Amino acid sequence: MFSVKELELIHLCSRGVQSIDDLSKELDISNPETYRLIRNLRYKGVMEESNPLRISRCAFARRLYSIMAESPGFARFFCDRRLDVLCSLLTPQKLKSIRVLTGLSESYIRSILRIDMEGGLVVCEDGFYRINDSNHPKVRAFLLSLIDHMEVSDPRLPSNSTILFRDGDDVVYTTPDATSDKPTGFSALEDYGMNDWAFADTYYTTKSGELTLDSIFSDALQIAEAEDNWRLRMAAEVFYIKKKEQLNPPQEFIDMHNRIMSGERIKKWPSAKDIEDRLWTVEE
Repeated sequence: MFSVKELELIHLCSRGVQSIDDLSKELDISNPETYRLIRNLRYKGVMEESNPLRISRCAFARRLYSIMAESPGFARFFCDRRLDVLCSLLTPQKLKSIRVLTGLSESYIRSILRIDMEGGLVVCEDGFYRINDSNHPKVRAFLLSLIDHMEVSDPRLPSNSTILFRDGDDVVYTTPDATSDKPTGFSALEDYGMNDWAFADTYYTTKSGELTLDSIFSDALQIAEAEDNWRLRMAAEVFYIKKKEQLNPPQEFIDMHNRIMSGERIKKWPSAKDIEDRLWTVEE
């Protein structure tokens, strides 16, 4: 969610550094790059539209500011996708659970956890990783307020939007309002031969650039889980069977699919017969 430079800029503001020239000098970047960092932080709800620079009044921004005021070293723990890992550790988790919760690779998670444990933010007990509240008592409150903020707010979205999930800096959401964002998930699968489903909502992503079929289907799987919807799970299963050679879904989905098709009945998932009865709704 945040870059190292964005976090370091927050630290500098806590020390009273305000001018663009001074910030640029301290960060060792150009003035246009500093303006871009400030714009990004306003965009993410951390800074207000004001001069001099001022931290937003929302809880997560205030708590982030308080932590970054202590040391710029926290930037290495909070940058990029590292906050996703920390957020997953609000309750103790094993490595596999962290991978499921974050969607990150196991090797990347291990590298993040190693840094977090070296810094004392995370401890591991009996294979379970958790936030080290005794060493860093402010971190849990910040993460909880960040999660609350991210669940309901993003300045890029139309005001009447519902956020379903985030993938790094990208957001997948629904809205009845006009938007310039691209359809994704089940809304985009209609262009790949999924017919006669008439989904109640249209799903959009803030992701820029061309969307691949694999990324669209990945969004569909996460949408089905976010909505906890039997019908959406069935649509995903049907599409997967008809387009299997073009897709590379997570192993967790493949395992669930194999269990279903072997005849196992799983709560909130369609049966093999349910799926087979709807195969005609997706063109080859």
